[in-house]
Amino acid sequence: MKVSRSIYKRDMMKFFVFSALLLVTVIGCHGTFDHPDEARPKEAGEKATTPYDPMGLPSDYDVVPEKYPIVASIPDSSKGVTAAHSDTGVVSADSLIGLFETYRIQLFTSNTYGPAAREMDIAREVFDREVRLDYEVPYYKVRVGNFAEREEAEAYLPAAIEAGYSNAWVVKVTTNIQNVEETFDEDIPPLTDSLEVYPEDTESNNERPQYPEDQQVPTGQ
Repeated sequence: MKVSRSIYKRDMMKFFVFSALLLVTVIGCHGTFDHPDEARPKEAGEKATTPYDPMGLPSDYDVVPEKYPIVASIPDSSKGVTAAHSDTGVVSADSLIGLFETYRIQLFTSNTYGPAAREMDIAREVFDREVRLDYEVPYYKVRVGNFAEREEAEAYLPAAIEAGYSNAWVVKVTTNIQNVEETFDEDIPPLTDSLEVYPEDTESNNERPQYPEDQQVPTGQ
């Protein structure tokens, strides 16, 4: 009876050892088992390995033609027509007002219209040639004569000096505009200081008002 028990215990011990070895072997083989390659879905937070190129889309290579294409025409310069830019389009040189150069004798300069207009009226009573009121920003300039050559203006200059314009001098003018006195209303002169008040002519005040702007300016203005 004792022998049977000992044999039974020995067999059970072998069984437990064999079972333990088998379990260890199965676990080891399960860890080294190679699974077949399967497409694993990417997680939401995982970044794509290929950079995104928006210009590489197939639709970007499609060219849509214009329904009404714009065709620009270049003017032919061989016809001898010179174009000038303007806000209203292209204007040919034939339609522009011609420029011309002339020589005049400058008598008086003022930065306001009133004194210059009065001086112009006085000069027209003195000289036998045309007296003009030219406006060159920011001055009004009283000038006499239209001489084609400087020598002609220099020859007439002594007459202006003898008339009391001791600081008169010859200037070269390039012009294409009308006279200033013809383009403005005498009753509402332009650029006149509203605070400037001129005294009325009286018997005791026959001389011209001595305003700073009324003085003759012997400069190249």
